[in-house]
Amino acid sequence: MRNDLDKVSEELPPEVQALAKALRELFSGLDLGIRRYAARKHRDAGAISRNLNGTRVPPWEFVSELFKDVAEVRQQPVQAQVLEHVRHLHREALRVSNKRLYEIQILQDKLEQADRNQQHAEMREQALLEALQTRQRRIAELQTERQALESTWISEKMNHAKEFEQARARESSQEEEIRRLNSEVTRLEEELRIARQLTLEAEEKCTILENQLDQAEESGPSTEELRDITTQELSELRSMNENLQAQLDDLRKQSSDIEELRRRRRARATSEAQQKEWVASATPQELTDELIKVYSTDGEDSASRIEYAIGMLKPAIEAYQTVEKLSMVGQTASITRILVVFSDTDVSNVFDMLQLLQRGNYTEYAHSVVSWFAWKRSGEHYIELFTLLKESGDEVTADYLLLQAGDNRPSGKLADLIGDTDPSDAKQLCKYAAAKRNSDQLPSLIRALRLNGLNNYADLCTQETVAIRPQLISYLERAFKVSDSMIDLEIVRSARQSASHQKPDSQLS
Repeated sequence: MRNDLDKVSEELPPEVQALAKALRELFSGLDLGIRRYAARKHRDAGAISRNLNGTRVPPWEFVSELFKDVAEVRQQPVQAQVLEHVRHLHREALRVSNKRLYEIQILQDKLEQADRNQQHAEMREQALLEALQTRQRRIAELQTERQALESTWISEKMNHAKEFEQARARESSQEEEIRRLNSEVTRLEEELRIARQLTLEAEEKCTILENQLDQAEESGPSTEELRDITTQELSELRSMNENLQAQLDDLRKQSSDIEELRRRRRARATSEAQQKEWVASATPQELTDELIKVYSTDGEDSASRIEYAIGMLKPAIEAYQTVEKLSMVGQTASITRILVVFSDTDVSNVFDMLQLLQRGNYTEYAHSVVSWFAWKRSGEHYIELFTLLKESGDEVTADYLLLQAGDNRPSGKLADLIGDTDPSDAKQLCKYAAAKRNSDQLPSLIRALRLNGLNNYADLCTQETVAIRPQLISYLERAFKVSDSMIDLEIVRSARQSASHQKPDSQLS
């Protein structure tokens, strides 16, 4: 470096001397004279000389730019501890030489930190928002897939038992994933609420600091300070203020972007709410016409939201009338999805729908409602519907409800139901399970019964199974050996010896 710098005066405050020496050492890494550096940076050479000689304390913008220039020449970043050391020297030198500029610089430091905090909070909020939306989309996809599975499960059960079991396994897996995702959504919503609060607090802090800077600028320098401030210093101070204003403008823009995201979410929520409100008030003919139109223009996903709203919001008579009209135009898949959702509504509503479907000779659709009700509703709801069917004299549908529970209800839920229902109905459930249930689900049902202390029903299931389906004896022996269920193993072995000489209490096709 050309030695065109004056010596640092020893009459300067120690803090100013320390900063000047540090800046001179940093400047030496450029291997340039002051005039050439000034020409490159379009700055006044005299102002740069004063900055490096300690005659004046430079604005931090000058120091920061010098660090960048040195890093570019060395082709490596300046170490963080060096930067922080010089920052400390600069603030101390400013404190002892110009109190007003020191106060402004401290406010600017605080504003920069607050800005970084807000940016971090906004990025955190955006990340949480995107994670939340991803999980909500996944939940919607899983619900759509589940509805598609529900719409075809009966035919799969009748024609392709293996494929049905695979579909049911996928359904159980999807329900578990939906529960997990809903739990994550709840957690993310809480984290998002906290992140938004932090963003608001950071923005409020920036506003406070901005007001403080405005007040500091309006107060103006003292007469003595004005005599010491050169034209170049005023220009650099204005540059500092302009930079600060630009940062504030960027901060406001980012806040505006966040608000736009929130506005879009509110608009989507409003749109869905308006759709539900329309479905609740629309006539069956209007709903049918709308579904046909949406299927042809927007596709199945949009139509499925309307079908879901019909199933959840419409009373039995209006949902049934919609089913009638959809049946006239061949929209069977749409009907099935509506009824699958409807099977999750109030039990009395489900009962009314079954009565309407039976009277309208829609037996297949009635069976669809019964099958899904038996598979997924609680034991309390099951017993309530079963009682309503018995009291109304609809023995056929009540028996079909027993059959579907014995055939398809998850083992744990079926064991609970057997323990809660009337003994005669519990025995019939065991017999239907023995006759119709998939072989790989029978051992788990029997284990669940024994865990619930229902040993008599566990014995009945085992005895009925080997009597009605002797081809399963070898399979059950292996299964009970693995589970170390000696009681059931003994029942099966005894049945193997006498199965050819005994007949079951009731032969079930």
